[in-house]
Amino acid sequence: MKRVTLISLKVCWIFVIVLGLSVLSFADTESGTNTEAEQHFEKANELLKRMDYEAAIAEYNKVVTMSSNSKIAQDAQYWIGQSYFRAGQFDAALSAFQKLLDE
Repeated sequence: MKRVTLISLKVCWIFVIVLGLSVLSFADTESGTNTEAEQHFEKANELLKRMDYEAAIAEYNKVVTMSSNSKIAQDAQYWIGQSYFRAGQFDAALSAFQKLLDE
């Protein structure tokens, strides 16, 4: 019972973070993006659609590494959290969303 409650609290906390992050998605950061990073982002999106979460996370991480401090990197970090969440890895999702908030 305690485990179910703990998971429910984590899911609620993640939901609150996601709502907060949706506001951040409208913030402008760096306008220029790296074309190679954009290609990895699109590939990650396709992998996410196919529910290949592990591969999508790997591609999104490439975007974050290639274009740190850019809008596309922030978007990729958000989708890393979403990918973990959809895969049922709630602790990893929470960490990914927290990393986005810390940046």
